[in-house]
Amino acid sequence: MGSYRLGCRCGAAVEIGPGLAGGQVDCPGCGDSLEVPSLRELSRLPRATPAARPKTTWTLGHALAAGGAVTALLSWAVAGFLVLVSPATPSSEMIRRAVRSAPLEDLLKAREFFSTSGVDRGITLEEARVQLFNTRRRGVAIALGTLGGVGAAVALGGLVLAARGSRPRST
Repeated sequence: MGSYRLGCRCGAAVEIGPGLAGGQVDCPGCGDSLEVPSLRELSRLPRATPAARPKTTWTLGHALAAGGAVTALLSWAVAGFLVLVSPATPSSEMIRRAVRSAPLEDLLKAREFFSTSGVDRGITLEEARVQLFNTRRRGVAIALGTLGGVGAAVALGGLVLAARGSRPRST
């Protein structure tokens, strides 16, 4: 049904709705008590114009800033997960460090065991798969980190563009 304007003799007007029909309201201008017409008579009053809401403008700069920020955060989060959470396969250097830090007695026992067991094998298929997976995982993490950097740059550019668009231009 909407809102209506109830005028006062002082010239001020009160916005009323159907829920106030038949009741009383105070005038914001003079404080007098005003009789609100019945529901049937409300339609004779002028309609209240809705208050103009300020327009919110979503510019290209805002879109770039939001999209770039989301891209950067998601890319960096996934890259961080791939690097920090996924277990690393032992590299040759990791094995060398472990051998250097092991007690000599343990190394001699291991040497004796492997020299008599006839173990002379190449890399297994499963080990090759794990190494390939980790190489690809590192590559994806680097690509995502780079994508995150690009997203951050786009976000900053969007913020600059949005700030320029919000300032009045001098001619």
